[in-house]
Amino acid sequence: MLPVRGSNIMPGWSALGGQAQSAYTTGAVDLTDRVLGHSSPSGSSTGSAVGVSAGYSPLAIGTDTGGSLITPSTRAALYTLRPTMNLIPQDGLIPLSHSFDTVGPMAKSPADLANLLDVLATPKGSEKRRFRSQMMAGDFRDFKIGFLSPETWCFDSDLQRPVPEATAQIKTDTQAAYAKLALTAKSFKAVELVSIDAFEVNGRHSFYDIQTARFKPTFEAYLETLEDSQVRSLDELIRFNQNHAEKELPPGKSSFITQLQNAATMTMSDQEHDFLLGHARKVGRDIGIDKTLKEYDVDLVIAPADSAVNLLVSAAGYPSATMPLSYLKYNGRPIGLVAFTTAGGEEMLLNFLRAYEDTFPKRRPPSRL
Repeated sequence: MLPVRGSNIMPGWSALGGQAQSAYTTGAVDLTDRVLGHSSPSGSSTGSAVGVSAGYSPLAIGTDTGGSLITPSTRAALYTLRPTMNLIPQDGLIPLSHSFDTVGPMAKSPADLANLLDVLATPKGSEKRRFRSQMMAGDFRDFKIGFLSPETWCFDSDLQRPVPEATAQIKTDTQAAYAKLALTAKSFKAVELVSIDAFEVNGRHSFYDIQTARFKPTFEAYLETLEDSQVRSLDELIRFNQNHAEKELPPGKSSFITQLQNAATMTMSDQEHDFLLGHARKVGRDIGIDKTLKEYDVDLVIAPADSAVNLLVSAAGYPSATMPLSYLKYNGRPIGLVAFTTAGGEEMLLNFLRAYEDTFPKRRPPSRL
C-alpha cells in the first residue's frame, strides 16, 4: 500500500510513519524497527488518532485503505469504525484507491463514534440520524460471535519485529478477553478465515497491485480539483520530494520514492484491473468474511487488532470496528481487538462496542497527561 495520504483533521502520514509519536509509549520511536513495530504509532491516520488520545480534539476523522483507521486507533486506545464502503462520500479526500478507500470516525467512546458517524453519513439537507439512536445493547446476550486465534492472526516479522514479552502479553490479554466474552455471548466459537495469501493470483497481488497501477490517474484527477498547488502530477510530486529530501525523506525512508516511482510507471489494462478487482472482492467477501459468517453461523468475528484481517475487510469493502483492550508492560503502547461483519453491519458493530464498553475496564488516558 502506498502511504501517501493522511487524515482530514490532524496531520497523518509522514516518511517517519506518522507525524506524531504515541502519547502512551515510553522512549523514542525506534527508526530501525519495522513499519508497525511496537514504538510506531502506525501509519496514515496516525495524526488523527494521536490528536484525540493526547487531548487536542475529542473526535477525529481518518481515511483508510488497508488498516489506516484500525491500527492507529488501536495504538491510541481509541474506538473507531471503518464503515461499509461508499456509506460516506469521498469528495475532497486525497485518494489512494477508489476501490478500497473509505472515511471513518475515531473517538474515546462508542457514543461519540456513533454521533460522528451520524453526521458523516447523513445526506446533505437531511435530518435523519440513525446510528446513535440504535445503540441499545448493554451486554452480549444477543451476539453470536466468532473469534480468530491470536497465535495465527498477528503481524508477521516483516511488519513488526518480534518482542517475546510483548507477543506473550498480546496473546494472554486477548485470550482473557475472549474468555470474558464467552461468558455472556449467545454463542462464542473459534472460526477459520481465508488466508491473505489468497490475494496472490497469476503472479499479481490483487489487493496491492491494482492500487499501485491506478494510483497515478487517481491522484492526478484529485490534483485537478485543487485551486492552488505547486504539484499537478505524480512526477512533480516525486521531484518535489527529491528536491526537498532533507525534510521529506529522512534517512532510511527512500523506499517512499521507490513506491511512488513504481506507481508512476506500472501499467495495467482495464481487463486485468477488472479481473484483479473481482478477485480481491471474492477473497474478501465470497470465500472470506461472508463464507466464515455463514459457515459458522456467527454475526461477527473478532480478532487481535494487530493482524492482517484488515486487508480482507478492506478488499471486501465491509465494516469493522476497534476497541481498546490493554497496555503493553514492555513500553506502554495500547493493544486492542477488531470486530468485523458483512456489508451494512454498522449498527451491529456499534451495539457490540457499547456492550464492550459496559463490560470491560474503561480506556485510560496517557499517564503523562
